[in-house]
Amino acid sequence: MSLHDIEDLVADSVRLLDVHTEPGDPRVRDWFAMLYDFQNGYDCSFTHFRVMDALLRRGYTYRFPIDRHPDYGERATYLDGSRGVRRAPRTRILVVGALVL
Repeated sequence: MSLHDIEDLVADSVRLLDVHTEPGDPRVRDWFAMLYDFQNGYDCSFTHFRVMDALLRRGYTYRFPIDRHPDYGERATYLDGSRGVRRAPRTRILVVGALVL
């Protein structure tokens, strides 16, 4: 079972840093990394989607065309969703830290 207090602390901290730090401040991305590193020390779920707009805005997470995924050549069928699975349009994927979704 997830430790919701830790998850909420990290998500609220990301929101606070996003709102109260100057746009373009490069330190925020590092602070986000430290917060998620702290969260990884506990039994927590993947919570990045709670604050995805802030993570994208601050450069912690990136969007890029799916055909630029490093494994696209080997896994195009899967990434294009051609197995009948309903997926969002293939224009974007997310990279969160080292995790690719």
